Amino acid sequence: MLWHSHDKITATCIFAFACLPSFSTLSVHAQVELERFFPPAVQLDVATTVKGEGKFPQWPVKIECDLSELSIACSEKAGDFLVTSNATASGVAWIRVHDAQSASSLVPIVIESEPIVREVEPNETLGKALLVTCPATLVGKLEKNGDVDVWKISLHANEQLVASVTANTLLGSPMDSVLQLVDARGLVVAQAEDNIGLDPQLHFVSTKDGDFYLRLFSFPETATGTIGFAGAANFVYAMRVTTNAFVDHVLPLRSIPAEKLKPMAFGWNLPSDLVLALKPASQIAPATMHAASAMGWQWLPEAQTEGWDLGYDEQNSHPGVAYDLPLLYWGHILQAKEVDRIRIRVRAGATYRAEINSREYGFKLDSVLRVLHADLQTQIARNDDSGRKNFDAAVEFKSDKDEELIIEVSDLADSASLRHAYELQVALLEPKVNLSLAADHFRISIGKSLEIPVAIDRDAGYAQRLEISAIGLPAGIAVEKIYSEPKGDSAKAVKLKLSAASDAAAFQGPVELRFTPVDDNQSPTAEPLPIRHSLRPQVSLRHVWLSVAAD
Repeated sequence: MLWHSHDKITATCIFAFACLPSFSTLSVHAQVELERFFPPAVQLDVATTVKGEGKFPQWPVKIECDLSELSIACSEKAGDFLVTSNATASGVAWIRVHDAQSASSLVPIVIESEPIVREVEPNETLGKALLVTCPATLVGKLEKNGDVDVWKISLHANEQLVASVTANTLLGSPMDSVLQLVDARGLVVAQAEDNIGLDPQLHFVSTKDGDFYLRLFSFPETATGTIGFAGAANFVYAMRVTTNAFVDHVLPLRSIPAEKLKPMAFGWNLPSDLVLALKPASQIAPATMHAASAMGWQWLPEAQTEGWDLGYDEQNSHPGVAYDLPLLYWGHILQAKEVDRIRIRVRAGATYRAEINSREYGFKLDSVLRVLHADLQTQIARNDDSGRKNFDAAVEFKSDKDEELIIEVSDLADSASLRHAYELQVALLEPKVNLSLAADHFRISIGKSLEIPVAIDRDAGYAQRLEISAIGLPAGIAVEKIYSEPKGDSAKAVKLKLSAASDAAAFQGPVELRFTPVDDNQSPTAEPLPIRHSLRPQVSLRHVWLSVAAD
């Protein structure tokens, strides 16, 4: 079973179910919807009632969670859930609910080690700000246009404050927020925006004892013609604030065995003896790196490192060691106008691809890639955007002889910070393909059929025929195999058709859609691979949820 299912909720919710009105008058087509939780964060080992915002035509619902350490059950009031985490570290749990008819999307709930403090309205001015004690996680909503939330914090001289907002990138809140720190006179002493994707993160060293105020406001994620601060019921946020240790990220940005490359933490107020620990991946999320004595954590997707060279060096403006290819390399642009240089060995006539991951992971680097001969005078290739909406650079290049080349990594605007971290991948250019789904759950009615759109991205001339199918389907559900041809409309997109027999049984559960490279005789030429749904950057689902129910 791919989920930790909380079957005990049935008993927990019997009373609530008995007290609710009959649902026989509800539309049989009503779909369960879980849009978000509020508060969006809970504290370790503390029982918290959270509101599931959405629609629940039947109550209680059944709950699926990817973390066995999280206990979540229906409360008596429809839409309320009681959550307790006995996990050993901060992180994220992914929740899905379903009833007899349908299932919701996956929704995150953040697990924090420090107290959760909810906003108290009104709090839009300095005089109405709620005084909070660090460390804490502040949770709130910018509920209407023009809304501003203000929090009061007392700092001592030389204390370093870190305030990090979680909203758009993880919670999916459609907000592009700005975080300001102002003094008692209302003067802005620090401001942050777009530090973690569209979410702000601020750090500030106080020069004196005094009261300061964190002020959060937002613009819409997608620009409109309206000028002014935005707000809505889904403008939900959690903000970590601390003057103690805070782990912003670790390098490498992948889960690498420590004997191959020791992880290093980067952030603020970090002690020299900080101990990092890796929490294994769940069925949904990658492994999580954290430190018990610090706030902050980071997902680390698994890397296939067999046969790859690995590197990390902050002092690389004059590279010494030459890396063999393929290569995974990690670094920062820490100083304005800094250029990182990585020396590589290439073979005559081979075509290579170098690409950066930074913006994709929520970092700030607007990368520029240059490939040069070892004299640093002759440029072979350059790129600063790999796509119209992709600010991560990628470049293809080759040499007419065996030699050592230099790859330069820099920022397009010559800016720099601790958040200008990056991953560089250099390997032979090989045809490859990626198949993806636009949703993480689907519903089919008994006696009817369902078409699931599959997007196909063929790169570097990938010309293999693909068979698209499904496994793990319940009895009574048939799949019609389809093929993606190297050319034509099916090369870029297909629709996988499922059919439910008239006597098919109701079903709720995970299934896997997958593709297999085949030859003209439909014989496999490689192992099948899952068709994935990108839940968040760095979180890629290999299973989707299928609901089978009668109309």
